[in-house]
Amino acid sequence: MQLVLDNFINGAWVKSTGATLLDVTNPATGEVLAKVPLSPAADVDAAVKAAQAAFSRGETAYLSGKYDDATEAFKQAYASRPMPQFLYNIAAAFHLKGKKGSDPDSYDKAVEYYKRYLTEDKEAADKETVTKTIEILEAEAKRLRDATANPPPATNPDGTPTSV
Repeated sequence: MQLVLDNFINGAWVKSTGATLLDVTNPATGEVLAKVPLSPAADVDAAVKAAQAAFSRGETAYLSGKYDDATEAFKQAYASRPMPQFLYNIAAAFHLKGKKGSDPDSYDKAVEYYKRYLTEDKEAADKETVTKTIEILEAEAKRLRDATANPPPATNPDGTPTSV
């Protein structure tokens, strides 16, 4: 039995409304590995609408300071329609979450998604700015981790060291 793949729309696998299937072949052997639908305009429209709705949810969450909700919505938008700009939005939400909470793990996630954005959009007009942002976030994540690992010595209110 041949594997037939569905469309991934709005976070779920959905059967195509089209009847035409295309072969997915192993280029080395010519063996047919699976079949994928040649999706008609209705399927594409459903994916675009799902991406737009997810983006709107992400934008609202981002502007409300709900960065976890924003990242999830932007990820869903990207899953519905893999556009590099959604990766940038995910990175920006992680970036602000990291800044708000002095969270090095969120900065790491921001770096990951900014790098993916630059990888997928080779002609990004903001490449230089994003590259600089990556460098700053990497340094800030390191600084935060170092500060946690090596806290400054305790001092009295007058600035003198406390005795143990």
